[in-house]
Amino acid sequence: MKYLGKIAGLSLLAITINCHSGINKTTVHSRANCLNNESITWWLGHPYLWRVVSVHKSPWGSMHEDSAGYDYNDRVAVVHWLEGLVSDPWQVWGYHIANISRLIQRMLLIVNLLKDGKNEN
Repeated sequence: MKYLGKIAGLSLLAITINCHSGINKTTVHSRANCLNNESITWWLGHPYLWRVVSVHKSPWGSMHEDSAGYDYNDRVAVVHWLEGLVSDPWQVWGYHIANISRLIQRMLLIVNLLKDGKNEN
């Protein structure tokens, strides 16, 4: 009973640290055998032009790849639902790409559209 408060406090701290990812900075992760096999990039409230590619290797040696393509969002994910349920381990490689040049082009286009709109008035 004497240690219950300390255990509860440490548990709360551990949960808080885990939930903190993706709030202060960009978080990228790829994981296997956690019900789903997945690759996710996110930063809450900070949309970028992200692309996520996830490569999965089955316990039997076969491989497949999926891509989220480029998406202007604060969270882009490739998730293979329930794929990690088998008892043998999968392997997952994730490639997390921020396309800054396309983002800059998009921003310049928006600026030009705004500028052109002001010239018409």
